This record gives sequence, structure tokens and C-alpha cells, in this order.
Amino acid sequence: RDLARLSLQDPMYVSVHEHARHSTPEGLQQSYVVCALEEKLSVLWSFIKMHLKQKILVFMATCKQVKYHYDMFCRLRPGTTLLALYGSLHQLRRMAIYESFCRKSNAVLFATDIAARGLGR
Repeated sequence: RDLARLSLQDPMYVSVHEHARHSTPEGLQQSYVVCALEEKLSVLWSFIKMHLKQKILVFMATCKQVKYHYDMFCRLRPGTTLLALYGSLHQLRRMAIYESFCRKSNAVLFATDIAARGLGR
């Protein structure tokens, strides 16, 4: 705000949740865990197994990470639907995966930041 005040004449502030009491929807719970790199997979596995009746969205940095984790967890069969969403998929396929995640009552979606950019309803 200070930079805008110093640099611009009559700046306009735009906020996604300007009039909302909370920036996160009421039914959404955001979590993160700090752990050692070598514990990352087992912590994620434990988290998924403990939340089988919920929707989980796991963001990852690259398409390769999403593909690797998706393939590995599919082989482990956690007991819930697993989906993968990343940028190199065709747009129609990405939309179908996202719609499938929205329709399900419980699922895990491994995704790059593509899921954070314009896929929401």
C-alpha cells in the first residue's frame, strides 16, 4: 500500500475477498506439515490414509512430481480415488479431471499450480 501511495495517483485496490469475513471458504481447511525430506512420502501417505472420507488437494512443484506421486500412490492403493492434474495434459482432459474431483465426495487430487489458476467454480 505504501509503494502504491508513493508511486501512483489515485490507486485502486482490488481484493478477491475484500468484503468477506474470511479469505478461506468456511468449509475448507488448509494444512501443511513441516517434515524432513526423507519423511515426506510417509507423512503424505499417513495423511491420506487418515482422511479417506475427505477431499484432499496436494500441490506439487512440477509435472514430474505429480506424475511420480500419482503413479506410486495408485500402486499402493490407499482406498480412495486418486487423480492427477498438471499442465502438459490436454485442456479437455484437465477439465474432465477437475470435474471428476468436484463430483466426488472423497478423492485425492495431486496437482501443479495449474489447479490454482482459473479452474475454480
